[in-house]
Amino acid sequence: MQRKHCFIPIILDLIMMTFFEQNALYVVLLITLTVWVGIAFYLQALDKKVSALEKKINP
Repeated sequence: MQRKHCFIPIILDLIMMTFFEQNALYVVLLITLTVWVGIAFYLQALDKKVSALEKKINP
């Protein structure tokens, strides 16, 4: 019994590569924005922890 090859992943790869080539600037912008949002959330969480420690040390 021969196994049939599925070309759907190959077609999807070509579509995604075309999208990334035509919209490279937007992809970079999205990645950069995601990193900055992650940093902002991390800093906010860190600020809350530091504030809690300051209140604990200096009541």
